[in-house]
Amino acid sequence: MPTRKRNDSSNNGLTLIPPRDAPLRARCQRKVFQEAIMVLIQLLLPTSGAASADGQALLARTRRELAERFTGLTAYVRSPAKGLWTAPDGQIEHDDVVMVEVVTETFDRAWWRTYAATLAERFGQESIHLRAVPVELLDEG
Repeated sequence: MPTRKRNDSSNNGLTLIPPRDAPLRARCQRKVFQEAIMVLIQLLLPTSGAASADGQALLARTRRELAERFTGLTAYVRSPAKGLWTAPDGQIEHDDVVMVEVVTETFDRAWWRTYAATLAERFGQESIHLRAVPVELLDEG
């Protein structure tokens, strides 16, 4: 894949930049790790049982943990989204989920994998859907 060069004082004046038609993953890694773009982490957490006191406590505990580690978060809890998927046995499964978002400067893949496994156990799930997306905050100078 051909690359372009850009002047950059941190690397002998040159940084290799993937071309615009490069795979999205290569372009995102460049932005996240070389241009200090922020990372938006989104988690989909099940609300089954959240109407109960125990379910509310699980969501509150998770929000508290993330807010303490990342100094803030956004949780979309008023209208759960409807998730559908096909299980390995062919059955259509469904779940109501809420999205929790965290914005951070770095993405610690190992920490998030461990935390997602903790959340899966906490919420009685096989896995927790988690995604990391590079973002540029327009309200930053």
